[in-house]
Amino acid sequence: MTTADQLLRRANSLGARIWADGERLELDAPADFPDELIGLLRDHKSAVLRALTGNTSSPVGKSPSKLLAWASELAEKDLVLSSPVTYIEAPLREVTTDRISWYASHYLKTIAAAWLYRQYPDLCWGQWTPGWWQEREEEALGALAALCRVLSKTKGQERDGRLPQALDGVRG
Repeated sequence: MTTADQLLRRANSLGARIWADGERLELDAPADFPDELIGLLRDHKSAVLRALTGNTSSPVGKSPSKLLAWASELAEKDLVLSSPVTYIEAPLREVTTDRISWYASHYLKTIAAAWLYRQYPDLCWGQWTPGWWQEREEEALGALAALCRVLSKTKGQERDGRLPQALDGVRG
């Protein structure tokens, strides 16, 4: 059985870029990209969307504002876990860390910078176009969703015994 992660890795290895646009999958692929793989991506669309954006059955999967509020609360806590967690920051990029508040803060800064550069494209230069910043924002949102999912599964490992309350309503 083919998993969404396997499909994403295969597409990435062939030079494609896949991202979620709401409930749609978007694909930027080379001309020789296999039709068979496009068919598999269509067949597994729901799973691929979940892999890219997080679990859509959770509150944060449907609402970026809830995810951002959760991340903001987490970033302020300076929370360090007693045992590291591992999550997928971007396709083919795994992160293992116990410094979860630092990572939440990092992703929020990336999202804020992306918003600024997209709003004021004259500030962009070189390869850092508004489109490049859009990709960084999507990647950071996906990483936050993945971090949220893994933390919802690791309650009880916190240093001070508490994760942000917003996490309590999130299911992984």
